[in-house]
Amino acid sequence: MSRTRSKAVGFVVAAALLSGACSGSGGSSGSATTTTVKYEADMGVDSPVAALRANLTALLEEHVLLVAITTDAKLGGADPGPPSAVLDRNSAALGAAVTGFYGEPTSSRFLDAWRRHAAGLVAFADVAASTDKAAVAKAKAGLTAIEAEITQILNTANPQLTPDALAKSQASYATKVEAAITAQAKKDAAAATKVKAAADEMASTGIVLAAGIVKQKKDLSGKIDAISAVMRTSLTAKLEEHTYLAGIVTAATVGGGDTKAAGEALDENSVELSRAIGSVYGDDAASRFLQLWRRHITLFVDYTRAAAAHDTARRDAARSALDGYRATFATFLNDANPNLSRTVLAKDLGDHIASLLVAIDAQVAKDPGQVAKLQDAAMHMPETGLLIATGIAQQFPAKFG
Repeated sequence: MSRTRSKAVGFVVAAALLSGACSGSGGSSGSATTTTVKYEADMGVDSPVAALRANLTALLEEHVLLVAITTDAKLGGADPGPPSAVLDRNSAALGAAVTGFYGEPTSSRFLDAWRRHAAGLVAFADVAASTDKAAVAKAKAGLTAIEAEITQILNTANPQLTPDALAKSQASYATKVEAAITAQAKKDAAAATKVKAAADEMASTGIVLAAGIVKQKKDLSGKIDAISAVMRTSLTAKLEEHTYLAGIVTAATVGGGDTKAAGEALDENSVELSRAIGSVYGDDAASRFLQLWRRHITLFVDYTRAAAAHDTARRDAARSALDGYRATFATFLNDANPNLSRTVLAKDLGDHIASLLVAIDAQVAKDPGQVAKLQDAAMHMPETGLLIATGIAQQFPAKFG
């Protein structure tokens, strides 16, 4: 699916998908290639509940990554305005999701508090590395107060979202995101790893919120803890994270900074994706996937270096290699699972590559819209996650259907 769209519509697509989970299932059932068991879409990866969990987790994870990109820009002396604007679009998408489930005025109250919390995290970067312990404590206390407000808003709208569960989830998230921002402020080499850890924490927040919604909205088909929902959510989250971490690495490459730490966080994500593949197809497949996945990351970095050096020949060679890589990767997945069409996979990977190259070109050009373009690239990944998850579910319907 093309990612060319108006910004006003584009940045709330994820929320629309999330709200749409109330209305029915997507996709279609398919015949298994290795068993006569039928894949039931309404209870599998296509179910409204699976969509809810995956898309809510994606929005929350994106929130953390955009906060980190914004605070990094601010701490580095760059204009935090453009990434802040993209962060706010993510907040608006979350607000739209709340509207879909709880209506007004709950969504307005939630969005106001959420925006203040996001702004508070960005402002926290100014004092995070300070030796003024009182200033740090005051900033954290302000954030904690807003978190309590968000808990109250959500619990009032949905008693199934208990104050205890919400408070624990927000405290865990807050601890990790504040640690990540502090590491950025202190120029800690582990900052990228801590950013990733904070983003990963949002899977826990996503399940708390999604489970509460499912308990309240009893007509949603699917199971929140079904292995199909877990698989779709995990693939969606890790693929989206891949795009943002790749963008962080290429931004550091363009800026001439140290890419080692960010590269390590990105590679950890690659290993996690390979384990997901290995859990279905075995260790050999995991190893081959990791080899191939790392290869396309290397090509993205090669492209970035060449573009930054204005080396047209090397840049075009990297682009050509990425184009050729699509067929190799599609063949690998199709060999493991005939339900995953080579043509469809190659097209999907081509969309991923093209959109990320657009973001990289914007980084090289120092385009203020570069983070928006990175978000465009990341927003493709829920589709990829669903594509792969659906193919696996159709191949093994007894387990995932």
